[in-house]
Amino acid sequence: MKTAREADASVLTDAHAILCSLRDACDDAAHVLGVASRVAESPHLVRFLEAQHDAHETFAEELAELALVLDPAGSIARSRFESAFERSQRVLERLASERGDDLAVIDECMRVESEALARCQAAQAEDLPSALASLCARHAPELARAHAVLSAMREGLDHRVDLLFFGADAPVVAKLRDLLAACERSARVLRDAATRLSAPYARATFAEYARRREHTVGTVASMLLLYGAHPPPRAPRPGAGPGLETDGSLLDDCRRSEGDTLRALERARGGELPVNLATALGPLHNDMEEVYAAISRMCASRTLDA
Repeated sequence: MKTAREADASVLTDAHAILCSLRDACDDAAHVLGVASRVAESPHLVRFLEAQHDAHETFAEELAELALVLDPAGSIARSRFESAFERSQRVLERLASERGDDLAVIDECMRVESEALARCQAAQAEDLPSALASLCARHAPELARAHAVLSAMREGLDHRVDLLFFGADAPVVAKLRDLLAACERSARVLRDAATRLSAPYARATFAEYARRREHTVGTVASMLLLYGAHPPPRAPRPGAGPGLETDGSLLDDCRRSEGDTLRALERARGGELPVNLATALGPLHNDMEEVYAAISRMCASRTLDA
């Protein structure tokens, strides 16, 4: 029968073995991700791999510090899995010579991320010292999220990657929210003009413009949902005013609102965008330019003929 001291020593040995195994997985992942970031071609992938390399290095360093606390004399043997490390090195050296094979890079990074995640989850299932349990609980969500990002990239779902990596405040999500708000404002202004312009044919024209912009609202809202971000609630449509606007003032309001919408779309298209989003925004730009040009001609001529 074990004495209390022997039991404590056994627990310490088990915890240290788990810790070292997890640290080794993070060391391996940090190395592979660092090399992969220099091999990958996609800017989205490079940026992600660089950030994950730093995250794994931090986790490994924290684990190494905790290992010294649990075993300051270093009497417990460290575990290493050189075969996995060497295999990763060989694969990435081959990729570096070929370059451009981002799919193979992702596959290799998914392997090391899966290993790190599996070891972290296995550690959480054990009866661990509180410091190690807390450390695993803090890093496990990040490992799971990194694996989800790589899986999305692997499946070509690049429209989800930006949100998974950057969270709800992703730049592309903020741009889409701004574009959605501008489209909603313009749809309301165009719809208002469709009820107040003096000429019946002009009211019909602006009713069609309003329908087109309302369709844009639905399209942009769907893009936000693809990112997992819920569109903000729509502002209530204002009721009819006293009806003192002239045709000229209504046209000016429509031109300003469509101009704001067009500029919001151009901001959304600026910078790096996932391929799916860049492709979807192209037709919207053509439609907005057409409507804006028609209304601008009416404003310039001060007539209701486009």
